[in-house]
Amino acid sequence: MFMENLNHYIAHCLSALPAWTGPLLVAVMLVALLLMWRWRWRDYLLPYRLSRQQARHAAEPLSAPALSASPSPFAAPQLRATVVVTACNQADDLRRNLPHILSQNFSLFEVVVVDEASTDDTRALLEYLSKTNPRLRYTFVPHTAANVDRHKLAITLGIRAARAPWVVLTSADCQPAGQEWLPAIARHFTADDTYDFVLGYATYADDGTSAARRLVYERLRRQLMRFRAAQGTALPWQRRKDIPRGLAFGADSANLAIRKAWFMAQGGYADSLTVTCGEDDLLLSALARPRRTAVVPLAAARVVQTLPPRPVRATLRVMQRETLCHLSPRGRRFLWREGLASASGTLFALALLLYLALRAAELLHHPVWQPATLPADVAALLLLLAVVVLPGALLSCSLTTLGERRFSFLRQTLYAMAQPWRGLLLKLKRRRHRHDYVRKLR
Repeated sequence: MFMENLNHYIAHCLSALPAWTGPLLVAVMLVALLLMWRWRWRDYLLPYRLSRQQARHAAEPLSAPALSASPSPFAAPQLRATVVVTACNQADDLRRNLPHILSQNFSLFEVVVVDEASTDDTRALLEYLSKTNPRLRYTFVPHTAANVDRHKLAITLGIRAARAPWVVLTSADCQPAGQEWLPAIARHFTADDTYDFVLGYATYADDGTSAARRLVYERLRRQLMRFRAAQGTALPWQRRKDIPRGLAFGADSANLAIRKAWFMAQGGYADSLTVTCGEDDLLLSALARPRRTAVVPLAAARVVQTLPPRPVRATLRVMQRETLCHLSPRGRRFLWREGLASASGTLFALALLLYLALRAAELLHHPVWQPATLPADVAALLLLLAVVVLPGALLSCSLTTLGERRFSFLRQTLYAMAQPWRGLLLKLKRRRHRHDYVRKLR
């Protein structure tokens, strides 16, 4: 009796649906897939394509480094880059990572370590190392600096102390991928001031745990979005597609180069010193100019940061969420773009579930499969395979370029599905702590 009533109800529902309901759902899935490609998936391929284009034009001459105005052969050669390393109670990290920074295969550079009012033996270590290595200098943030963000103040002091026209920012817990890190970044340090910023890739040390893999994926996604904003999109008839054409709104301060003259002329962090986060995104949101931010998506140009403890990770996520509330209009448009990509993925999933429910109802009413539904069934299957396989295949090419370990297709799909819900939870946490990250000047 129940089955008869069920079949009768299914037959009534199917008769009320038009014949083109199945093809319409497939068309909705196709549109959602194209939107995900436009708003998210094409960014996955950006490092791979950009690295190939840069390698293709690597033989073309670049502007020579700035030379001294004095023609005297006895004049001291000018420094080309200053690496600014910020440290706060990180003496062990400095012992481990400073030798890798000081041994770069690059001439005419110096390293400035900024001590953020540490209470451990950081100061004593820096005094000893600066006496044994002529490239190393250090400065410090005074303990009385209580009403401003000490990290931003440390970066500002380091840039002020730099003797070179270009400053490369990193942190004490970051280690360069090799001795070619600084040369890869410095390729864009030109004498004609073509660029104001150069973005490198930063990642976490991957110990194979689920938490580390998720953090690496989240950081990768953030940087891909910022790379796309800085690089822009080249038109089909433009030959040099590796030249940036966008407007940057953010970066990763663990691997970021800044032209000192531009930073000082614009006041640096003058407008955001009281916001205790966003030393990377807020800086570029305020100072970046169109077509003047270069991207270096190479494995040789990456830095690897020590995985932070679990409580620190939670705080960092909330701080990143707070930073998004202070972005420029350009940054907010990219956040809307990311949200629309997630909405497209949800639309695809809903259309697929409705299509599967429709086909299941038809099979319950007519146990014999209907050949007329073959084109729609094949199209739905191919679209499902594309959604599962295509993002992983595209990202795998860029992961190889960046020197990153690959993600399984299933893990990557689960991360992407969980991302909007994680973002919603972070919004709630940020709202609860919204007064903790803005300090009032006294």
